[in-house]
Amino acid sequence: MGDIRKKYTPSFKIKVAAEAICGQATLAQLSSKYGVHPSLISKWKGQAQEELLSWFSKNGKSLKEQGDAEFKRLQMRLNKLSIENEFLTRCFEKLETSKKKP
Repeated sequence: MGDIRKKYTPSFKIKVAAEAICGQATLAQLSSKYGVHPSLISKWKGQAQEELLSWFSKNGKSLKEQGDAEFKRLQMRLNKLSIENEFLTRCFEKLETSKKKP
């Protein structure tokens, strides 16, 4: 049938990702050393770096969570400003039309 997928323990992933982050060996060297595809090592490395960044970020939130919260805040602000802009535009138009009438 199909190939059985390998399952790696979290400690193994951490070990490989840490070596990849250190940069003392290339992905190809790590791949042959541990028998893991280079793209998988890159994926683990990226996940580890993102998680490490979240340790030092504000409020213990990951950068993605912070970005999502900031995006929502800015979107709400934009909606509010759009509504205010529409209101003021209508008021200005009414004012202009009232000035034109004798």
